[in-house]
Amino acid sequence: MHDDLQRLGTLSTFVGTGMTLQAVAGTYYYSLRVSSDAQSAPPFTITLTGNGCTSTTQEPIAVDYLRLGSRSDFNPATPPEELVSSPNIALLEGHAVSGAPVPSESTWSFKGVY
Repeated sequence: MHDDLQRLGTLSTFVGTGMTLQAVAGTYYYSLRVSSDAQSAPPFTITLTGNGCTSTTQEPIAVDYLRLGSRSDFNPATPPEELVSSPNIALLEGHAVSGAPVPSESTWSFKGVY
């Protein structure tokens, strides 16, 4: 069984994971992170052009697959767009729209048992 766990661990690209949860006056502030392994990140094709020259290379780039909320302790000075919260610890859900650096829209729902 240990060999299977070791093998699965080396095949997984989701190695940078983490979650924080903090209760503040009946509200649960949380953060979720999932990213690729920086040591074996997926390769991307990088093309540089300019001054009549073109260069194409394959470079590994670590990818943030999921990045929600602030990992810091709750602080009223934290920008609102960095905070995600839920009134229910067993259901963390939300919606976010971002314009930088690439426009994106995300909706999530994580249901747990409490």
